[in-house]
Amino acid sequence: GFFSIKNNINSNELNHFKYLSINKKYLENIENVNEYISNNSNVYILDAYSAIYMICLDKYNNFLDMPLIRKFGK
Repeated sequence: GFFSIKNNINSNELNHFKYLSINKKYLENIENVNEYISNNSNVYILDAYSAIYMICLDKYNNFLDMPLIRKFGK
């Protein structure tokens, strides 16, 4: 999981996640997604982890940042 013990590293470079031990794979994923979001405008993440990306970037997309509040589509 996100905060699993195996292969963890400190997340000191992530905004608002200082001193948390995060799995290296997830940290790299967050960094890559945040770089993409920063380089492009109007990017919305529709995923259970969407809030994590936006918290790091100090962004708020209203109800779009609330993960899986209702079904997507029909």
